[in-house]
Amino acid sequence: MEEVSSTRLILNVEVTSLEGTLALNLPPPPSDRLWYAFRNPPTMSVKAVPQVGDRSVAFSTVSEWIVSKIKLVLEKNLVVPNMDDIRISVLGGNALLNAPLNQ
Repeated sequence: MEEVSSTRLILNVEVTSLEGTLALNLPPPPSDRLWYAFRNPPTMSVKAVPQVGDRSVAFSTVSEWIVSKIKLVLEKNLVVPNMDDIRISVLGGNALLNAPLNQ
């Protein structure tokens, strides 16, 4: 049982294409975030190959199930009205410009 529980499970995912209309939102200062999402579910081509230990699992049913779950998660989290954000420190402005004397 010890050998089975210590076997590495690896999932290799390759996104070969991702196409769609992206919405970008830049809130006014003092926000330092860039919000992004697709307007409609994107068209994507994804390949997933699971590995157990050093062996690749060649079951197309398993790979197709994994790909469908990946697509579902992306559509659920990255299609408007749901958006993700990244912090861009340059957008936060200069600390000297936000000083009380400049208000």
